[in-house]
Amino acid sequence: MHFQRAARTDKGVSAARQVVSLRIAISDDLIEKLNALLPQQIRVFDMKRGTKSFNSKLWCDARSYSYTMPTFAFATAIDVTTYDYRISDAAIERVNDILSDYIGTHNFHNFTSGKKPDDASASRYIMDFKCGKPFVEADLELVVITVKGQSFMLHQIRKMIGLVIAVMRDLATRDVIKKAWTSERLDIPIAPSVGLVLEEVHYDRYNQRYGSDGIHEAIDWSHHLETIEQFKKDFIYPTIVKAEKEEQSMFQWLSTLPLHTYGPREVGTNLSETRSATRSPLGQADVLINLNSSNASRQNFEDGGTNDQNNCLKSDHRHETQDSLVSHQVSDGVDHSLSSCNSMAPPPSNGAER
Repeated sequence: MHFQRAARTDKGVSAARQVVSLRIAISDDLIEKLNALLPQQIRVFDMKRGTKSFNSKLWCDARSYSYTMPTFAFATAIDVTTYDYRISDAAIERVNDILSDYIGTHNFHNFTSGKKPDDASASRYIMDFKCGKPFVEADLELVVITVKGQSFMLHQIRKMIGLVIAVMRDLATRDVIKKAWTSERLDIPIAPSVGLVLEEVHYDRYNQRYGSDGIHEAIDWSHHLETIEQFKKDFIYPTIVKAEKEEQSMFQWLSTLPLHTYGPREVGTNLSETRSATRSPLGQADVLINLNSSNASRQNFEDGGTNDQNNCLKSDHRHETQDSLVSHQVSDGVDHSLSSCNSMAPPPSNGAER
């Protein structure tokens, strides 16, 4: 079959336009037959003819991801972090300004695991990184952050966003981002996986060469945008809201941010001696308060807490979902592409390139 998927995601991460290639006998009703065998969370959208040697991973030029998250994660120290929080235009503008620091080619060894600073494969090219306008889903205000890059490593996007959140909350200084390009190993948090979606796999080179040759088709899913958006509304956005409203995934994760150093850890005789020059003054003070009160607050959380506390910051939890898209090739040497979606994905085998 020569099965090959274009991209792979962290455990539980969703996909809206995944592509796979394989050689398979086709029929006019193949898509309908496939969807009849799949759960509603996994849908095949389309099939396209490709070249005999088409490989969905090797021909991929770039990948686009989105990260849908509650806006209260960007609340600063002077804001009260609750589900009623509504982000300002100025805050969105600041988020976009910080995200722009990632654009270009950088050494992302600090944004993954198992990569040494001198490993050439840690160098990645980010083409675009931006935060869209807020919208409300089930009374929870959300924003969608989109990023396009040549390829991504394990946890890379979640760590990039995790650091931006820490900067927005005044727990880390903005220069930590540029310091992360150096050989020094920094302590950078990983944002929750729920909300991360593989949005699109790009084939610009392939489309330029074969997309208009009269024999093959360009690999482009733009005519399915309405269907894909509806799938996200039906399966992805509700999962994000449910994870937050019922499990407080982002709320709980936010309470762990003051425990990070955002720089090299200095080993002391106890936790209160943890310091970092890259932590903001507020972050330095907050970690002492957090460490001194962590046992009491965790016990209170386990006991249920008060109504007010149930609307405020607690501890860490992660939850994840996924959806995907497919491309196929046939045994007579002609390649085809199919597209599908699902909402729970198997974990990657070892965390290599995405």
